[in-house]
Amino acid sequence: MEIELKKKKTVVVSPAVTKDLEKVTIVRIVDLPVEKKVRAFVRELGRPIELPELSGENYGEWSNEDVEKAVASEIEKL
Repeated sequence: MEIELKKKKTVVVSPAVTKDLEKVTIVRIVDLPVEKKVRAFVRELGRPIELPELSGENYGEWSNEDVEKAVASEIEKL
């Protein structure tokens, strides 16, 4: 269920936590063909990240190596 708020509200969901990462573990890859999206769940981040390099106009066949490169690229942007 979704509701629309009367005005935009910024809330703190959890305090910021920083981690120094040298390597990460991809625990699950989700391919959403209808949405043309690929997401990777990264253990050290505790959440999935969308992989634009493999999604949208770039959506198609991908390999584990493609996912590894896309995850590394997205983590560099964080």
